[in-house]
Amino acid sequence: MAGPAAIVAPGNPLLGLAQRWLCVALLGAIGMYGSEMLFWSAPPSPVLPGELALTWLAYALATAAALMAMAATGARGWLEVFLAGCIYGWLTEGVVVQTVYDVFPYTLVFTGMSWHALLTALLIGLAVRRAANWSLPRQLLFLLALGLFYGLWAQYWPLERPALPPPLTVALYLCGLGLCVPLANLALDYLPPRLAFSKWEIIFVAALFVVLWGAQFLATPEPQRLAVPLAIAAILWLLHRLGSGQQGVDLGNTPPPLRWRHWLFLLVPALATALAVVGWAGLRGIETNWPIAIATSLLALGLCGLAGVRAIAGRR
Repeated sequence: MAGPAAIVAPGNPLLGLAQRWLCVALLGAIGMYGSEMLFWSAPPSPVLPGELALTWLAYALATAAALMAMAATGARGWLEVFLAGCIYGWLTEGVVVQTVYDVFPYTLVFTGMSWHALLTALLIGLAVRRAANWSLPRQLLFLLALGLFYGLWAQYWPLERPALPPPLTVALYLCGLGLCVPLANLALDYLPPRLAFSKWEIIFVAALFVVLWGAQFLATPEPQRLAVPLAIAAILWLLHRLGSGQQGVDLGNTPPPLRWRHWLFLLVPALATALAVVGWAGLRGIETNWPIAIATSLLALGLCGLAGVRAIAGRR
């Protein structure tokens, strides 16, 4: 149920629709930050408001598709969030952009599963939000570990990007835009946490991605492009097997006395910024990208395997 201060919309479908899509927009902002800013560490090009808004829109629509997959199947739990994150990742990297096909089939795993699903959906999306309800030492340890991880991952960039921006730009990119995560989580606590989409909303979002994918396939009819819809179909089957069948997905709610702890997320970009700029100046680049890519890819495949075992065994 929503917290005491949550705004509900009994008997008002238009307000309910607005609240659902506001939740989608807020989660899309969190997803964009996790998948873009924390990955790049520093802006790869000047941050323009128009481009930022379009990127947010793309991530929000991919987020909507992932939430709808969970809501339609009644899937819940951290493993199901990871599976829905795979849909989010493949739509982002295989429909919105085309990086899934760069080093196919490896990039089907690395970008969609190990980056978007594992790191963004499961850690930045689910775990960061839930951490506000953990004990304070546990939350701090988790957030410091995240900051250390992203600061370590950032050490790769001097090997690929010879001209990195100054520390202030990095801080504004990571810490300034990082404000969207606690602000979004705080806003979500004032909205009804349970989302149940109508069939017309689901049809609209599905049709949008199908038309976009279809146009890309007609322009470049390569057989590997079939991998994205086939992979999404497999994930939907897993979610169906693991889900309860009841409509809706619960985003959770943080009690009012604990909501200030959403702000502790800023430890992540602060630590990542400090480690990045100090490391770039002193170490001039370390090969951290490929070990992290391999480790997270293996972990993502393992989680998919675990989901498959549970689905075949009929565990919900």
